[in-house]
Amino acid sequence: MSQRERRRRRLEALVHAALTIAGRRMEELFAVPPEQRPPDGLRALAADTARPLVQMLADELPLTGDDVEVIVETLVFGMLTWMVLALQAQVTLLVTSSAGIVEHLQRLQRELAQNIAAGATGGAGGGEPAK
Repeated sequence: MSQRERRRRRLEALVHAALTIAGRRMEELFAVPPEQRPPDGLRALAADTARPLVQMLADELPLTGDDVEVIVETLVFGMLTWMVLALQAQVTLLVTSSAGIVEHLQRLQRELAQNIAAGATGGAGGGEPAK
């Protein structure tokens, strides 16, 4: 592995560590009811996460244009990954809810068909058809 590749991996590792810390802190922040969260909670979380990352990156100075690209790319990739996971969770929730609604409607349709059939044949359990 070349020195450039090692440096890239080291920078990626530093950014991933910061993203992991931010993820844990975000879970803690959102475990609290919204009305109890500080109004600037996300901004404070970002600042608290960025501070140690900047300090660690100071040990990597001077940063080249390639280094900055790796850092920004890794941050954006992490952010996009979280967004995709959040969207997938929402889609899963919607699909699950929709499936439950469809099952309920199908059951109601079957019951209605049985009641209509029972009423038309004068069978028990159907009662009189609505007039």
